[in-house]
Amino acid sequence: MKKIIYFTLTLSAVICMIAACRKMDTPYKEYVVTGGLVYPGKPIVLARSGKNRIQIVWPKGVDKSVVKAKVYWNSFADSIVVDVASTPGDTIKVMVDDLQEKSYTFVIRTLDSQGNMSVPAEITGGSYGERYQSQLLTRPVNSTLINAAGKLTINWGGADVANGAYASEVKYTDNLGTVKTQVFPVIANKTEIKTTEITDMLANTNYQFRTLFRPDSLSLDKFYTGYTNGGLFSIDKRDWKVVSYSSQHSAGENAAANMIDGTELCNCPIG
Repeated sequence: MKKIIYFTLTLSAVICMIAACRKMDTPYKEYVVTGGLVYPGKPIVLARSGKNRIQIVWPKGVDKSVVKAKVYWNSFADSIVVDVASTPGDTIKVMVDDLQEKSYTFVIRTLDSQGNMSVPAEITGGSYGERYQSQLLTRPVNSTLINAAGKLTINWGGADVANGAYASEVKYTDNLGTVKTQVFPVIANKTEIKTTEITDMLANTNYQFRTLFRPDSLSLDKFYTGYTNGGLFSIDKRDWKVVSYSSQHSAGENAAANMIDGTELCNCPIG
C-alpha cells in the first residue's frame, strides 16, 4: 500500500514539473527563430605595422562555411572585402596601404554564403612614417682599430634600442675590390654586442655604417639612418714587437722599448 502511495505522489510531482516548464516556455516561443541564428567563426587577428601601411593577418580556421570577410577602419568609414574562399593556403593576409602615420583600430567580421556575420574581432596596429624616421639616431662608433694583419675592430657606443634599433650595417670594399655589406645585430642572447670585427677590408680604404630599426617585433618594414663614414682609425700595436733600437732614452717611460708597448694608440686617417 505504501509503495502505491509513493508511486502516485512521484508521478504527480513529475506531471506538475512538466506543466510548469511548458508555461515558462510559452512567453519565449514568439522570439525563437526557426533553425536558430548562425554565426560564422570569429577570426583570431594579428596586426603587423609598416611604413604607411598595416597588414592584417588571421588563420582561415576550421569553419568551412566562411566565404568572405570585411575589414573596417576609421570608425567604419573605410573597408575592404576579402574573398576568403578563393584565397590559397591557410592564412588570410590583408594589406592596408596609403595610411597616415598613426594608430588604427580594425574591426573584422567573417561571412558565410547566406550573409550571416560573425561576432566582430578588433585589433589595433600602427602605421609609421616620416615622423618616426626623423627620430632615429645612428649608433655611434667609439673607436676603430686596425692591426698589422688588416683586421678591423669597431667598438660601438650605445644603440637606441628603446626606439627599435636592432642592427648595425657596415659597408666597405673587400680585398677583391668588391663593395660588401655586413649586418651585425645590436643584441644577442639578451646582451648588447659592443664589438664587430671585419677581416677582409681592402687596405687604405674606409668603411661606412648605419643603424637599422624596426618599430616593433612584428613590423613589416625596416627603417635606416643615413650612412656615416668610419673616420679615424687607431693602429692596434698590441701585436707589434721592437726588434732593434739605439741606446738613447734607455730608461724610464721614454725608453725606446716602451714606444709600442700597446699603452697608447696611434690615430691615423684612412681613406
